[in-house]
Amino acid sequence: MGCAGSSPAKGDARGLEATARVVRAQPWVDPDGPMTMAELEAKREMFWETQPMYGGERVVWDQIQGACALYLDPDADLELIETILESAGIQVASPNSFTSFYDERGFRYAIPMYCVTIPTNVKRA
Repeated sequence: MGCAGSSPAKGDARGLEATARVVRAQPWVDPDGPMTMAELEAKREMFWETQPMYGGERVVWDQIQGACALYLDPDADLELIETILESAGIQVASPNSFTSFYDERGFRYAIPMYCVTIPTNVKRA
C-alpha cells in the first residue's frame, strides 16, 4: 500500500536529533604551529571578513559569529548561546564541536577551531 503522510519523527532531514547541546571544547594544539594572541586575533578577523565567500546567508554568519564571540568567554552561559542560535533557526551539528552549524535550509556553516577557542600552543606575552 502506501503511506498517507510522513513527518520526521525526531530531528530533521540531515538526521540531527534536534539541536545538539553546547559543551566546552577540549584543549587542542594548532597544527599551524605556535602563534601570538595578536596573530590569532588577526587570523580570526580574516576568517570573519571573508566568510561570505563560503556561501550561506549573511545574517546566519553574523549570528554564528556573535555566538562564537560569546563562546570564547570561559564564563559564558552555554544555555544562552544555545537559545541565541535556536532563535535564529541555527542548529549545532555536534555537541562535541562548536565548529559546525546548519541553518533552516540545511546549509552547513563550518567554523575553524581557532575562532571558538584558544589553542594551547598560543604564545602568551
